[in-house]
Amino acid sequence: MAYFGFHPCHIRDQLTTRARIAAAARRLILNQGYEGATIEAIAREAGVATPTVYAVFGSKRRILSELIDRAAFGPAYQALVGEVKDLVDPVARLRLSARIARQVYDSERLEFDLLRKAGMVIPELAAIEHEKECGRYEGQASTITHPVNCLQDSMKKKQGTSSGH
Repeated sequence: MAYFGFHPCHIRDQLTTRARIAAAARRLILNQGYEGATIEAIAREAGVATPTVYAVFGSKRRILSELIDRAAFGPAYQALVGEVKDLVDPVARLRLSARIARQVYDSERLEFDLLRKAGMVIPELAAIEHEKECGRYEGQASTITHPVNCLQDSMKKKQGTSSGH
């Protein structure tokens, strides 16, 4: 079944191409440094045309951002998110939310460190790091708000029943 004119196979192919380009970029950056990983070299490594890389990502900066996201929101993150969906207890949800935040932070940090070791001491990397940090804080706020509200409601109810109301 097509969704909004896109066939599922077409979408799968786009995601596969995106993943191939990201993987090729990461290999080249780690092996040849940021400057050596030109869009043309990334395209060759990924087995796609140069315009395809531009169409998918638009710039090397967006490729870097994708690499950080792939590290931060990979299988370990997905597994933790799957666990939190099943939790009802707000304290348990809050604890797991903290683990998720730590997982994202650690994964991003490892990828940033790896990119720095590849010779990426550029303003773009610092800007991406700042953007990711702000996004992480926003995500943490929205993740924590619900369990905290539940805990506050629970405490209010307990205070109301213990005072004889």
